[in-house]
Amino acid sequence: MNYLTATEFSVIMVLLLAIFAIGLSTHAIREFRAVRRMYRTFMTGTTGGNLETLLMTLGERTARLEGDGLSQARLLREIEQRLPLAVQQVGLVRFNAYSDTGGELSFALALLDASGSGVVISSLYGRADARVYAKPFNEGQSTFPLSSEEISAVAQARSKAKSKKM
Repeated sequence: MNYLTATEFSVIMVLLLAIFAIGLSTHAIREFRAVRRMYRTFMTGTTGGNLETLLMTLGERTARLEGDGLSQARLLREIEQRLPLAVQQVGLVRFNAYSDTGGELSFALALLDASGSGVVISSLYGRADARVYAKPFNEGQSTFPLSSEEISAVAQARSKAKSKKM
């Protein structure tokens, strides 16, 4: 039987350890190269720009968006202040003004804002002529007498406004 001496055994162990170390270092080099490629891609981006330029661009866009948000908030406040003055309540009643006409071509139209101010427009259609009247309406009251159809148009406008609030 041929046994290895301690020196020969040590040399073989050192060689095996060296081969293992070379294999491990080769693997580490490959992994390092892959990480370096990913780092370069990350730092330069896919379009060739670098990360610093990208961050600067994003910072500028964010500042511009913040400015836009402030101007939109200011515009929204202005709209909210004007909204009560806009026509919000509409009522329409069609009727026959004269007994010799048909088709309900006459109408009363109420156009009111949030406080009940606005105008009531009436059109009376007859065979020979058509007449249009406008009556101002201020906070639920008119200084002019209203016909039953005009009163119905105002009531219709008010009831639609109340049903929307619920």
